[in-house]
Amino acid sequence: MKTRHFAMCAAVAWLAMDARAGETPYGSQGPSAYYYFCFATASGNGMPTYATPVFADTAKAGQQALSTAFRKFLAQKYGASGQNGACMPNGSAAAAEASKKDRLQFAKNVVDTGWTPSG
Repeated sequence: MKTRHFAMCAAVAWLAMDARAGETPYGSQGPSAYYYFCFATASGNGMPTYATPVFADTAKAGQQALSTAFRKFLAQKYGASGQNGACMPNGSAAAAEASKKDRLQFAKNVVDTGWTPSG
């Protein structure tokens, strides 16, 4: 019995060694797309919170590039320079929608920008 238990533990350990530090559970390619929503809040009472719809980042631009592009869009369209805009990655569209709902639940003046990286 102990031999069988040890063999099973050794097999599990061997299989687990396939994942290397820093790799995602999806392998080296990652998922086909991460789902994002972006938002920015202005300091001050009654100032708007800008938000985007949930979108898939199929081009794999990444969080930093998307956040920078979103802040640039806010400055150009709304004159909202200096916003602390950020795009939040999620593994699925449903997770992104839930995260967006949680993030914006107390915002009073939400402006749906309609922005996505594809325009």
